[in-house]
Amino acid sequence: MEMDKPILERAVGIMQRDRLSDFVKETHDLGDGCFYYALISCFNYLYPDRLLPKSVEVKIREGLKLGKGVKAGEFISEVKRLEPELNLKVDHIINHTDQPVESIKKGIPIQDQVPVIDSEDGWVRPVPEVSTAVTMLKRKGEENRGHFMALVENPRFEDGGEVMGGNTEYQRIKDKYVGGLSFIIIKSE
Repeated sequence: MEMDKPILERAVGIMQRDRLSDFVKETHDLGDGCFYYALISCFNYLYPDRLLPKSVEVKIREGLKLGKGVKAGEFISEVKRLEPELNLKVDHIINHTDQPVESIKKGIPIQDQVPVIDSEDGWVRPVPEVSTAVTMLKRKGEENRGHFMALVENPRFEDGGEVMGGNTEYQRIKDKYVGGLSFIIIKSE
């Protein structure tokens, strides 16, 4: 007997939360982890009925970024490092800032270069099971602080009882941040 897709997705979500319980506690205690939440949300969006591999939590810790944060220039290399577990890669970057594209490219290591384009209308649109994005927002008045959030809401993650990602999260935090970059994520398999 085949399970209804929403029931399967809920079951997968419960198992995922159980698998990530130590990660969720640790990130809450550190006040960090937005990059990983956003990337896992991309996995959930692109593979809605696939269970997150057990090795993801271990692999995240091996990167030694928790508590230190992932910088914009490290974004692609960190996605590459987790690609074997998540089957995700960065296809291109959309620039939502007033910085020229060439300036943004200079901040990305040579081995991680992908196309960078200026935003045409300010919108980034996901395509179910094809593409989504992680948007990096820059904290107002602070040069080196920012926040990563998933383009699409992820009901599998909550922050203080509020759903993370998408418009729900953005509406809560929009007064603290200014436009940034959207890293377009696609399947790598």
